[in-house]
Amino acid sequence: MSYRTILVQLETRETSKDLLSISTALAQQHNAHLIGIYVTPAPQFYVSSDLPTPVELIERHDNYHRQLRDNLGKDFEHTTANSNFVSEWREINSIAPSVAQAVTDVARTVDLVVMSQKGNESLSHSPAIFPEDVILSCARPVIVVPANKTLAQSFSNIFIAWDGRQQAVRALFDSLPLLREADNVRVHSINAKGGGDCRILTTPGELANTLSRHGVNVTLSESETTAGDVGNEILQYANDSGSDLLVMGAYGHARIREYVFGGVTRKILYEMPIPVLMSH
Repeated sequence: MSYRTILVQLETRETSKDLLSISTALAQQHNAHLIGIYVTPAPQFYVSSDLPTPVELIERHDNYHRQLRDNLGKDFEHTTANSNFVSEWREINSIAPSVAQAVTDVARTVDLVVMSQKGNESLSHSPAIFPEDVILSCARPVIVVPANKTLAQSFSNIFIAWDGRQQAVRALFDSLPLLREADNVRVHSINAKGGGDCRILTTPGELANTLSRHGVNVTLSESETTAGDVGNEILQYANDSGSDLLVMGAYGHARIREYVFGGVTRKILYEMPIPVLMSH
């Protein structure tokens, strides 16, 4: 198993440097085909006598996104120019104000997606794309890269947050190409008070043996929450263990995510100090 096609979604120049650094490193490591995309959202506006005419608004919208996608395309081409892997730049015009569906459509055709923690709506002149919109819909692993953080150059120390559910299982095995290359992999479960345990240690040999057959150097462990907040415990463990990548399942329902998107998942996405690979 390997990542042979990787998608990186660029949205602003403020986040593009880290996204390109991580995605090109992954493409180099896995000899993958790297696709960079910029999605121009459909214009949206409200008609009012106090506002410019729709024609003027559309022209502003088009000019802004044309300049931004040209600059991001140049950044992508410059970063990949001397690489020994295949790369391509795509520009997509969305038929909807949100770019999430357009990104999801492409994401469903690749092995791995790389995107920013969140878009900046004030900078993009359009609704920002949030990673959960893609994670819950694309059925592919997504590496979410935090904004304005100092990031490691490689994923050598990986922390897998395990709760025994299918999303965590999917995330673990979706990350195998990365786990095989890591120096240290910790599969750690944090048991919430009163919530039962994650049963990671009932059959530790089976999981460890399966991963070791893939060449993964793995350690299994578990702990109890001290304050009942699993999200905080995961963030603290990631910091204490010196991890440079967190792997975990994403929980929620794509159609009504605003009501049932998992609290722990959302907390990690908003406060993550390191890149996170999530699968749903």
